[in-house]
Amino acid sequence: MFLSHLPHFDNLFRKSATSARKTASERLKDSICKLANEKGRITRKDVEDTFGFGSIKAFKYLKILCTEEKIRQEKYENQTTYVPV
Repeated sequence: MFLSHLPHFDNLFRKSATSARKTASERLKDSICKLANEKGRITRKDVEDTFGFGSIKAFKYLKILCTEEKIRQEKYENQTTYVPV
């Protein structure tokens, strides 16, 4: 009898894989917040360069952090920046 034939085995695997993804995402958000705290003010380009992201992924994480009220979006010298809350 193989474990894959058990009905609940597949669900357990999916849950653990999802948890791992959430953990990595949370660690990444924490790293972006840490960068904002260290620099005092960051841009999307800072996130792209520091983490090797494309512009869309960098913007997505910055937007999520704004929604979670961990950072705040501001205009500074004709540029959109993000500051820690």
